[in-house]
Amino acid sequence: MIHCISLMGVCSVKDCLDLARISYDKQDYYHTVMWMEHAMQQLQHGTENITEPFYSRTHALILDYLAFSTFQVAVLSLYRLPNLLKKLTYIKNKKFTQKVKSYLRSASTYCENQ
Repeated sequence: MIHCISLMGVCSVKDCLDLARISYDKQDYYHTVMWMEHAMQQLQHGTENITEPFYSRTHALILDYLAFSTFQVAVLSLYRLPNLLKKLTYIKNKKFTQKVKSYLRSASTYCENQ
């Protein structure tokens, strides 16, 4: 997926959807979001001749993929963030340390409830 950014200017809505679905099937939600957002831009502002039924179906499909994938990216980030924050607690700033500890408690509670 490294070279995909250079393709974004020439991809059709269908191309973007196909790339997003491949990412989605591989549980690569970060790139799913990226390609679905580009598909949405192409759908709304692209130069393709798009019919209303295709627009409505595709718009709903993109929003569905975007909603789930964005949620997955956020959850994965939430699981990784406590470890990163633990590494930052060596900082001798009392307010910062208190905020980190508070966040870690909140994140741990959230993760345990999932």
